[in-house]
Parts: sequence; structure tokens; C-alpha cells
Amino acid sequence: MMTFKFRWNRLITSIITLGICFGCGNPLQNLDSNRENSSLPNDCLLENQPKRTSNPFTVDVDLAGGNVFESRKIRKNQPIHYVFEGEPGQTLYIEPNSNTASAEQKICVNIFAPGVEHIQSNFLRTFQVALQKKGKYTIDLSILQGTTTYDLTLRLDQSTINFSPSRPSTKLPVLSSNSSTDTDIYPASTSIKRVYNPSPLPQLRHSQKLQSIIDEILRYQTTKGKSMPRNNISITLIDIQKQESANHQGDIPRFPASVVKLFWMVIFYDQFSLDQAKYYNSLDDMEKMMIKSDNKAASNVVDLISDAPSKAQEKGYEYKSWHQNRLQMNDFFKVAGYTNINISQKPFPFPFPELGEYGKSPKGYEARMRGNPNNPIRNAISTDYAARLMYEIVEGKAVPEHGTKMRQLLTRDLYYDWNQINPQMEFNPVLRFFGEYLPSDITLVSKAGWTSRTRQEVAYISTGNTEYILAIFLDEAPSYAQDITLFPKLSCLVFERMTERTCNQPTNN
Repeated sequence: MMTFKFRWNRLITSIITLGICFGCGNPLQNLDSNRENSSLPNDCLLENQPKRTSNPFTVDVDLAGGNVFESRKIRKNQPIHYVFEGEPGQTLYIEPNSNTASAEQKICVNIFAPGVEHIQSNFLRTFQVALQKKGKYTIDLSILQGTTTYDLTLRLDQSTINFSPSRPSTKLPVLSSNSSTDTDIYPASTSIKRVYNPSPLPQLRHSQKLQSIIDEILRYQTTKGKSMPRNNISITLIDIQKQESANHQGDIPRFPASVVKLFWMVIFYDQFSLDQAKYYNSLDDMEKMMIKSDNKAASNVVDLISDAPSKAQEKGYEYKSWHQNRLQMNDFFKVAGYTNINISQKPFPFPFPELGEYGKSPKGYEARMRGNPNNPIRNAISTDYAARLMYEIVEGKAVPEHGTKMRQLLTRDLYYDWNQINPQMEFNPVLRFFGEYLPSDITLVSKAGWTSRTRQEVAYISTGNTEYILAIFLDEAPSYAQDITLFPKLSCLVFERMTERTCNQPTNN
């Protein structure tokens, strides 16, 4: 049972007004002044808010006892604090309920770890925070103006990567989209005949050593002297031999760019096992998609496995069923425990002459499924899930009959002179990514992606004596995404800590 009470301490208020934090310095100094997330609610940062004139209303919540549901009215200059006990390996989930939608962009959330360390700023919307310390955490809710009412759910789960989900029947589950009640010109199909159901991998223990390596990444200073954008980066690190892991925001779904093709590859080869005649002629597209990260080939693969082509609207196909077919790709992984992912959207551009405008940017149903163009629904995968799928591929758990081929498509020969491929002209999976500074004698199995605002990679790296998986997703951080030395340097840092060997990093870099 929750206890409601006023606390007349000025824990957060005094920090804001006086800049005092005994024994830990000013926690506002922990905020990254160089953040570049266009979606980051800068007005919500405590140092940007007006001076508060009243003490917070404090609510002690017992999240260990299960979900906590809250419905309250909040006013400007009258913050509400939720205080709870947390520990490393847990993840805090904040989920506003449907009737809070109109208030989402008005309510600010600031989260403090034990020692009054500021770790997150956001608007009130669905998001997660991985906990790194043991002790009391504070969720600070405030509103920038006026008064509103919110409803939300708070919950606390273990953030360890679950590699041993329950193994129900492989019958295709109910799809996420409701079936149409109209007469379907384009009836929903089941082009995906079975779902992903790999044999279990071992449960991973949390490792403080791996966590310290991740913390070192987060403290890393770029060539321009900037700290890493903690709110905009997710990291998962797995030591395969020791069966240990650690992460930073590893369970937060982020835009994966071309890393999503890793998931499409697994669907393709699983369905190829069932219907070789249908999929055989698309093997060239599969290889182009994985080796060259070719978007045109990827579009062909998505059309094949989902039975939902881009030009469906022009041909008179009904949207609901078309969308349902696309969502089959998400549902393929759900039975295996991959929840809250979206892999249903094609990458753009893919210059099909025969598609015209349809290949340059989302059009028709491709645009409709993305919703508001100013805040579109995007593909989303967590680094935990990207690392897990890579683990299942290299261990031969993912579609075992085609496991060798999938691994082959992802293996990067570091003896090859990758400087022969200009990254500005075509996809280069080594230069500007994890493999660039690694020694030539190691095994690198990887999939990378990037846009002007994001950079992502997941890789299996082995020296023979040490095997690990590293996944890093940078989202909505343009200058970091465009830093072509960042991922090679971070990979080098991890490699040297994991193996006690040195990289081939240039001395002038």
C-alpha cells in the first residue's frame, strides 16, 4: 500500500536554487550540455525551468510489489515526486495511459538516481530507464504552464536479457492490427507460415566489469571535446564465454536504420526452409541486402516476406489488410520474446525507375503507416534485442539449417583492404564502424547502419580466446552520427578492455 505524505525537505528545490549537493557536487553538472537530440525536451531540463515556489508533493511507491497506477492533477510550480527503491539490473518503465494523450507534451519528467544524480529528462510519454545504482530514486513530474490531469503506470522489471523465453506452439499468433470489417480487395495473407522459435540461449548474469566498460564509453570525450549524449545512446555488451552482460538503456527501442535487415534476413531464411520455390529467385536480393546493405534489394525482400508491396494503394488494395500483412514481420519474433519491436517499414531511398516517386520517400500506404510526418512512427529495436539476435545467429540457434550462410553474409574479412570501397559511394561495413581499427586476425560478424542523424551497429567479435557481442545505437544526435571516427574508437576501447590487446588505431587520430 502506498503512503502519501508531504516531505518538507528541499532535496531537489535546493539543488536548483542553490546548486548544492553534499558529497556529490552539483548534479546538474551531470547533464550533457552538448546534447543534440532534436526531440529532447530542453524546456524540461531543470536548469531551464522557472524557479519553483513550493515544495514537491512526495509519494512513496513500492514498485517491487507490482505495477503502480497513478491519477493526479498537477499544477505549474507544484511538482510531484515519486520515490522508490531500485538496484542495478532493473528497468523503470513509465507508461502514460490513453487519457493522458492530450497532456503528454505539457508534463515534464526528470529522474534522479541515488546521490541526487540526474539521469533522464523527458516529456511524459512511454519510455524506460535502466537503473545502475542501488538506493532511492526520484521521479520528478512538473508542468510548464497551467493545470492538467495525468494517468500513468509505473513498473520495475529486471533488465537482464532474457534468452530463455517460454516456448509455446509455433502456430502463427494473432496479428497486431485488427482485421478489416470491410470487404477486402486485398485479403490478409499468411505469407509468413511459422514464427521464430529458436532453442534457448543461456541466461546472462549482470557483470560489473562489463558495466564499467560501458561507463567508460559514456565518459568518452569526442575529438571535439564533447561527452557522449547519454539520453540518445543505447549500449549492450555480452561476454559469451562468461555468459555475462551489461547495458545502458539496452531495452529502449531505437531507430535501427539498416540493422533492421538482420531481422529480415532471419525471416527470409526461415521461410525459405518451408518454401524454396517461392524464395529461391530472391537469394540474390538477400545477398545484396546483407553484403551491400542495398535498399532496393531490401525492398524486394520485404515485399516477398510480407506480401505487402509499396504500390499497393495504386492497385486498389485495402489498407488494413495491407498493414496487417506488414505487421506479420513484428509478430514473427514475438513468440520468442522479442516484444515492443517494429521492423515493418522499408528503408528509403531505393531508386526504382519503375516505382518513380515511390522509391524516393514514403508514399501512399508507406507514408500512411508512419502516421504524423512531423513525428513519424519509425522502425524500432533495442540494442538488447539486436545483440540477442546476433548471439542466436553466431551460436547457430537462428534457423540452424541456414545458420552458416547467414553468418557468412555478415562476416567481414579484415585482411581485405576496405579502403578500396569509398563509404561515400557505397556501403562499407568496416570503415567508420566497429571493424576499422581492429586487428586483422580477429573474427568480425556485423551489421551496421547510419543516417545523417543516427548511427547503429551490432557485432560479434572473437579473438579465439575471447568472444563478445557489442551493440551501440545512437539516435537523433547528428554531430555524433556524422563523426566517422566515433564507432571505430569506441569499438577499439571495448576490444582493448575485453582482450588486453591493442588496436590498429592511427596515432594521429
